[in-house]
Amino acid sequence: MRHSISVFCVLMLVVALVSSCKLKDEVHETPTITTSYFYVNPLFDEKGKVIGAADTLLVGHMIGDKESGTYILDTLNLVDSAQVLFAASFLSHGNNLVSTHVNFDTANFKLRLGLTSDIMAATIEPTDTAKGQLYYRLGYNAVNFPIFYTPRKTGDLQLSLVVYSDAGEPYSPAAIRLVQPVK
Repeated sequence: MRHSISVFCVLMLVVALVSSCKLKDEVHETPTITTSYFYVNPLFDEKGKVIGAADTLLVGHMIGDKESGTYILDTLNLVDSAQVLFAASFLSHGNNLVSTHVNFDTANFKLRLGLTSDIMAATIEPTDTAKGQLYYRLGYNAVNFPIFYTPRKTGDLQLSLVVYSDAGEPYSPAAIRLVQPVK
């Protein structure tokens, strides 16, 4: 009996040593992007909080395109001079946030990012807010901010949101594409 207990103890020690040889404390997760409601001509209170809107845009997947992350919004009329507001959240989970990009064509949209001084303090060069490109210091894994846009012409106007983390390929980057039909 004593021999079988010794063998069992030796086996448990070997299993513990073998399983602990290659422990990794690295996390590699795909970053995520989420958006809020899309408000058309939002109304604000004195503190800048949204208290209402003329309308909200429904968001749906493009037919047959769920895997690519392409979403189509309700149609806007160009004559409305509608301003659309939504919030975007970029999360790198257990990894560091490297950059976020709001890609758009200036011929299609007048676009502004609602960036706070806290967000700007977390950015580094080559950040270019006019182009929607923000790069971050090490140690950040989440950022969210409002995005305001007004369509400048008719058609299926495209806007994409991209987030990069230090997880590397195949995890990073992650992107979604928004299609704003305008009549």
